[in-house]
Amino acid sequence: MTSINSAITRAAAVGAFCLAVATLAAATDVTFVLNNGERQSGQLVYHTGTNIGLIQNGNERTFPVGDVAVILYNDGDPTAREVDRLPTSDNPPELQRHTLVLRSGQVLHGKVYHWNSDNVMFDTTAGRGTYNASDVARLYLSGPPARRLFAGEGTQSQVAGNNGRGRGYGRGRTNTTPPQTTVRVEGNRQWTDTGLMVQSGERIAFSASGTVEFGKGMKTGPDGDKNFGSRPGYPMRDMPVGGLIGRVGLDASAPFAIGSTLTPITMPAAGHLFLGVNDDGYTDNSGGYDVGISRR
Repeated sequence: MTSINSAITRAAAVGAFCLAVATLAAATDVTFVLNNGERQSGQLVYHTGTNIGLIQNGNERTFPVGDVAVILYNDGDPTAREVDRLPTSDNPPELQRHTLVLRSGQVLHGKVYHWNSDNVMFDTTAGRGTYNASDVARLYLSGPPARRLFAGEGTQSQVAGNNGRGRGYGRGRTNTTPPQTTVRVEGNRQWTDTGLMVQSGERIAFSASGTVEFGKGMKTGPDGDKNFGSRPGYPMRDMPVGGLIGRVGLDASAPFAIGSTLTPITMPAAGHLFLGVNDDGYTDNSGGYDVGISRR
């Protein structure tokens, strides 16, 4: 009996050791930038909801989530344009609380649902998405501290009388050069969250390139294929299939046509800006559009 118990104990110890090795092997190297500017680097191992853990020199260390301004995954510190797009409020709406920046350049505003060493599960107004850690550039947990810490990177000024919302919100903006970003709009997705918050009446300019294949051997550019008639299931019935379209939010506002026009478009409502492809089926689509977006 003693030998059996010893064997079980040894097996359990080996199993625990293998699990620990597997956990460390899968861990992601990150840097926590704390609210006070201190940086702590190591391997991200877990998130409990109130704490996040790092392995540093073989030892585990925990940090309260509220003390971390941003987690740097890949690509180093942010650019000025990225800092300008962080929330300015200490108490933003729930789905604007965190900011996820992908290595592709896409910026998502929302809320972390869960993350671990392998991926980040992130909720936006478009729903929940799972992003591989290797595709993540930075994860901002608090906008105002990150703005302060990277003030030398950003250019946005707080505007008196405009509730501190700064550039990009209509009257009172102090910089006439608008920020610009490029978003990849995949043809097999109905809507892509650009990560931009727009205001009703704000003018946004688009510049799109690329092609979408909406059927076998059938490709089109941002204006859509005019050889195919309209179908009732298209988001925009008066625009050809495959054309680039947009909408603000996914609930109330109606879609609008974008295509290849460079003329700024007046936003019909306030909320998250989404871009998509005019079609009634997306599973057989491929390709996509690279869309530059500028505030005017």
